[in-house]
Amino acid sequence: MREGRDISKILSVLQKLDIFTALPAAELANLAAELREFHAKTETTLCREGEEGGEMYILMEGELQIVKKDRRISKVTAVDYIGEMSLLENEPRSATVIAAAGSRLLTISARQFKHYFADEPRVMAAMLKTLSRRLRQDNELIAAEFTQANILIHDMRNNMAAFTLLHLLERNCRDKKQLHYIQLMRKSSQDLAAMMSEALANAKRLRPRKEVSRHSLSTIITELSAGTFKVHPDIRDKIVELDLTDIDSDNIKCQATDIRRVITNLVINAAQASKTGGRIRIGLQCRKNQAVVSISDEGHGIPIPLRSKIFFPNFSTRAEGNGLGLTSCRQIIEEEHGGSLTFTTSDKGTRFTFTLPRQ
Repeated sequence: MREGRDISKILSVLQKLDIFTALPAAELANLAAELREFHAKTETTLCREGEEGGEMYILMEGELQIVKKDRRISKVTAVDYIGEMSLLENEPRSATVIAAAGSRLLTISARQFKHYFADEPRVMAAMLKTLSRRLRQDNELIAAEFTQANILIHDMRNNMAAFTLLHLLERNCRDKKQLHYIQLMRKSSQDLAAMMSEALANAKRLRPRKEVSRHSLSTIITELSAGTFKVHPDIRDKIVELDLTDIDSDNIKCQATDIRRVITNLVINAAQASKTGGRIRIGLQCRKNQAVVSISDEGHGIPIPLRSKIFFPNFSTRAEGNGLGLTSCRQIIEEEHGGSLTFTTSDKGTRFTFTLPRQ
């Protein structure tokens, strides 16, 4: 970063921002003389999400990208300011700020902010106005992305019409192995269509009633092991072992499609943490008031700094991951079924355990 000084230019920039209009001319001149000016090259990270914030930035020239959870959510163009919330709230940074192009900036330290702005109501009002504008822009972006996602789901569901022809293949198939795979495809397509319909209903703020009935957990696990786990690219080169006890009393009131989603997500995670030929163990026990399902792997475990984050939406340790699988699992088990989802981990592997109440 290259520093420079041009007080008259700094003053002209400050006068364009409403937060500085409340300051008397003499104080504004003093502030302009104190501020640090610097140049940030393209891709320079000014601050990172989660770090302590000790200063705010005024963008004189260039453009900044605002990134949250490794996703670009907005941009800031000159002349504007960013980073004031960490000074107001005394909280860690809520997003990462990156110079999208060569930019010239000014910094206001926490000390300067407190000295010049903390007791000035008009400055606070101006900041609230800016915050309102940014929230409105964020809401518009979220709404546009939400609409686009729903359009894609709608069109994907329409394109699934061809899967209805699978029943013709099933009717005429004489090979048991081929018939098994055709039935697996039919079941998967039905589950996928149901999830798409649920997503579209949620978009309309409807809460579709899910079919909740008694299902055998051991049957669900056995069917997944004989079907999906045999063909899934992340699982098929692993050894999946079943340890199912109390199978005569494992009928649980649940939404079967959602429980299949949970088990599949957890086994995929275990497979991705395992080497080729690694063992994944699925256990089932039925206790007096609950059923307990566990999925264990023999990987290297979850690093300590990441353990508190793994259930966060969009958090993933894999570059190609989207960080939604475990979020989905926790929502289904805890919010929709009244159970619990926990994990234990060490350098010898990880075990995820979920419980479902026996009603």
